[in-house]
Amino acid sequence: MNLDPALGIKCIMTIFGLTYKGHKDPEDNGIGAFENLQTGTLYRTANESILGVSIPIPFYEQTPNMSRHDIESKAVTCTIEDSQGNLFTDIPVVDLGPGKDGYLIKSDDGPHLLDRSWLVCHLMSLKANPMDNVEATYWLIKDGVAYDIKGRDTPYISLD
Repeated sequence: MNLDPALGIKCIMTIFGLTYKGHKDPEDNGIGAFENLQTGTLYRTANESILGVSIPIPFYEQTPNMSRHDIESKAVTCTIEDSQGNLFTDIPVVDLGPGKDGYLIKSDDGPHLLDRSWLVCHLMSLKANPMDNVEATYWLIKDGVAYDIKGRDTPYISLD
């Protein structure tokens, strides 16, 4: 797998579906943007057993050759590298976000460009990462090759 640092997105990774304590996220409807092909329904993201990430809408819409079919069939997955060099691979993309009204999100601690499910947060915490907002780098991978993700120039909205 080619994890070219120039193609990685370094950011603050947050959570969706549930809160860090495992409660329903009041700002999330608990339903993913993509279909779980095993069940024939959209992913149900408000549970502790879902393994998945949520990518910004502009990244999905503006990156060439990234189709709904590729995401739903898991031909496109996410790889995360934490600050200690631990890799978390083959994570399905199950939802779209973070973002607000078509903007990317930025706060005082940096850009928030990937949401993780509660289970991904938990798995990363087992490797000494904080459960909550964590700085790391991620890549979207198809057939072992990282995408050159487009949409990074989308305007930001501040959380402050």
